[in-house]
Amino acid sequence: RTLRYGDVNLRPRADQRRDQFSSQFSLAMPHTLASGLTLEPLLGLKLRHQRDAALTERDAGAYALRLSAARDSAVDGVLGLRVRYDAVASRRGWRADAELLGRPTLYRQAGTRQAGFASVPAAGRFELPASGNHRLGYDGKLGLSHHGKDSHFEISAFASRENGAGDRRIMANYRHGF
Repeated sequence: RTLRYGDVNLRPRADQRRDQFSSQFSLAMPHTLASGLTLEPLLGLKLRHQRDAALTERDAGAYALRLSAARDSAVDGVLGLRVRYDAVASRRGWRADAELLGRPTLYRQAGTRQAGFASVPAAGRFELPASGNHRLGYDGKLGLSHHGKDSHFEISAFASRENGAGDRRIMANYRHGF
């Protein structure tokens, strides 16, 4: 942020630290519909924990902000479907797969963050609004891969949403054996 007020022109600095941990447990029951085509319903739980460390701005003089630490823990249900088409014979061929997971939040405990100015420790404190109560997250994946005699190529596209923040990415891998 930049502070410009009258003759004040400051650019405060701060180091933000966020620790995240998540683990997902799923049960899947694959059903083969046709040669190479598999349908897999998924059911499970995802555990999430996030900790934002306390923060104090530097180089802001009397206008430096202080933020308290906060924790956020949640348990999400996982409901989904995975579809896979496998045309690999003798370790060569194409494979395509798609996965869609919905994650309704079953339990969430979020802490609140307090903020204030460093120059006014007691009087200038206020509570920051919570990050929102997002009740549904999702994950999606589309992938295509080819297995050759000495090589393997894979391209995948991902989309996800958790706590109101979305993420999209593409990943490509190529391996060649010598």
